[in-house]
Amino acid sequence: MAVICIGAMMSFVNVSATIGALTDIQRDLHASSAEVVWVSSAYSLVIAGGILTAGTLSDLFGRRRIFITGASLFLVGSIIASLSSTPLTLIGAQVVMGLGGAMILPAGLSIVSRLFVDPHQRTGAVSLWATSSGLGLVVGPVGAGLLLAHFGWNTVFMINLALSVVTVAGAVAFLPESRSVGRRIDPGGIILATLGMFALVYAIIEGKHLGYASLPILVTFAVAIGLIAAFVVYELRVDDPMLDMRLFTSASFSTVMGVAVVTMLAFTGMGFMGVFYLMQGQNFSALRASAVMLAMFVPFLIVSPLSAQLVRFTGFKRLLSAGLSIMGIGFLLLLLVESDFTIVAAWPGLVLIGLVLQP
Repeated sequence: MAVICIGAMMSFVNVSATIGALTDIQRDLHASSAEVVWVSSAYSLVIAGGILTAGTLSDLFGRRRIFITGASLFLVGSIIASLSSTPLTLIGAQVVMGLGGAMILPAGLSIVSRLFVDPHQRTGAVSLWATSSGLGLVVGPVGAGLLLAHFGWNTVFMINLALSVVTVAGAVAFLPESRSVGRRIDPGGIILATLGMFALVYAIIEGKHLGYASLPILVTFAVAIGLIAAFVVYELRVDDPMLDMRLFTSASFSTVMGVAVVTMLAFTGMGFMGVFYLMQGQNFSALRASAVMLAMFVPFLIVSPLSAQLVRFTGFKRLLSAGLSIMGIGFLLLLLVESDFTIVAAWPGLVLIGLVLQP
């Protein structure tokens, strides 16, 4: 469990640490604004495009094997990133780490779900896994801020390097192997899902520069929607789909997935953009920006493990509703903060967002 949690944390450390180092990266590598965007976005793009495929491959070829492969790719990407001297090399390193992260996250979560058969234990284990992901958002900017205060931006990727070494060694020593017997590869689903997610995320990223109403972006969005729609139709007709779309006929399952999407977009997005805004808009150092965002991350780290216990007394429905309501109030308080930003004014909203109660 510790190995899997370190892997999950590492996957999120890279994003937040990279954002914390962007100013120094742009200055040192003389990167253009477009290159800076892709330094911070290439990793997320590859994860979004490959995570479904990686989950299927872990079922087919072994979850431990895919987890170790992903951690090894993360190690290689971290080495390349720390030695990069051009923006393109750094972007390439982020792509390699993205491939690793796309393997680590679904394989690790799948291993957790099979290690803990008891529903209450499994809920607690998944909550701990989610907490580790949130911890990665904290460690990234704090670690980057401490390193940037004394060393160059290259050292920021040493955090990933150290974590990936521990993850690879721990996975080899402790993780059990498991796979789904009788499953077959779904090439059509893999192609449609990967291309559809790539197109969607690419359009979102590039739309900032080209304009979301520009013809290339509109065409890319249309292609993404078409590919995703084709994926749904194809998966409903294939005998052994990589994603069983019939799961979504359950109203409870669809609702929980919708809540998970909203929560992840809101909490993770606020973590990323909060650090970025404080550094770029308010000229905070990486360390000071991360210190402000601790008002959101620390409550999350405290409450998230407790949600597995609270759900036994409240039930999923009440806890999910309370979590979304509290998060909504937190964002409303941030909207009321005046343009002349002050830390004291932002803290109440950040704390409430961090109290999201999602088991």
